[in-house]
Amino acid sequence: MAPRGKRSWHCGPYHDCARCDVRYHLSEMAWQRGLLLCLATCFDYGTNPLVGQRELDIIRAFETPTRELQPDPKLTDPDVGTAGEDFINF
Repeated sequence: MAPRGKRSWHCGPYHDCARCDVRYHLSEMAWQRGLLLCLATCFDYGTNPLVGQRELDIIRAFETPTRELQPDPKLTDPDVGTAGEDFINF
């Protein structure tokens, strides 16, 4: 028997996605690698066909150095030629 709740009355059963933990209708979910996933955001459509490949891609993304949160060098290293002039020529 399907659980009765606010979202399942006369609509069919709902379940939580195993990855994003958002509640979806069972018709919008599918099994992949032993996990019941939502088809909207978590289901892998061929980009990660091998078992464990998605997890390796996430690890590689975190290990790859990026300049995402670093300030621009123009803000941290002022140009000595123009920054040292404190007087104004008229």
